[in-house]
Amino acid sequence: MAIVPHLPLNGSTAPTPGRTFAALLDAYEQDYLPLKAPTTQYQERLIFRWLRSDLGHLPLAALTPLVLRTWRDSLRTAYKPNSIRRYMNALSAVLTVAVEQYEWLDKHPLRQVAKPPAPPDRERCLTSEEQTHLLAACQRSRNPHLYLAVVLALSTATRKNELLHRLWTDIDLERGLLSIPQSKNRERRAIPLAPHALDLLRVHALDRRSVYVFPRLDGTKPLFLDHLWGRACTRAGLVDFHFHDLRHTSPSYLAMSGASIQEIGPNPTLMSPAAKSPYLAVTAATGASPVGPTPGTRRQSPRPERWCRVHHGT
Repeated sequence: MAIVPHLPLNGSTAPTPGRTFAALLDAYEQDYLPLKAPTTQYQERLIFRWLRSDLGHLPLAALTPLVLRTWRDSLRTAYKPNSIRRYMNALSAVLTVAVEQYEWLDKHPLRQVAKPPAPPDRERCLTSEEQTHLLAACQRSRNPHLYLAVVLALSTATRKNELLHRLWTDIDLERGLLSIPQSKNRERRAIPLAPHALDLLRVHALDRRSVYVFPRLDGTKPLFLDHLWGRACTRAGLVDFHFHDLRHTSPSYLAMSGASIQEIGPNPTLMSPAAKSPYLAVTAATGASPVGPTPGTRRQSPRPERWCRVHHGT
């Protein structure tokens, strides 16, 4: 981890008896948390609130592997293994700074504490019938933003919060681009919009009432759609289907719409090695050309019965 030049705490001496874990959290939130993406900052502040409640009163010297194992085991009564892993990952990042940057600890105590096993890769595939039912349920939603949000998620592979926090200044309707100023991975991305999604956005722009593309009723904050999404999935008869699964369905959704690799290619997310294989599987199964339609011919939209991308934790 790189040292932040302006920090007064870099190179501080070893921990003093009065220095607590709460003081370490304060320093980390001030110096390192602002370097992360806004959504990550929000999520980690929530986790830090719980960490502060559980461990904040302890002196840093008391954060031994035995104490942290006891803390980890106490979480098992209320949290699933994946949630415990997130808590431990957040704690590990803070302790890494304490060891490598602040020099408040000599050793990293959490490295001797085993995390719960990672869950298997999630694979949730939609049938063509399920997709039809889901989009129809979204169109019937009382909120006019849900259908457009789902279509954009399918056609751009953006994460939920990346999509819902977009401003109109992030949309180039003339060139058909959606910009992500700072993604979860701290990257700036410009994603080409599929024709159908772009047409919907242009209509949506005629009635813009907020700086946000998907605003709440008062227009001051982005839309919170978890309840709307849950009701749409229930109406569509979908079981165990998350909004994030749309991101992993995206490559094959575009292929099913007749997009070629050249058209999908500008999206860096879709052209990662993990994303190429389901797209190629669709083109192989349906006879669609991986290089696009032959000039002068009309593209035939393939209709595979199932399509998906395996979730690898992205």
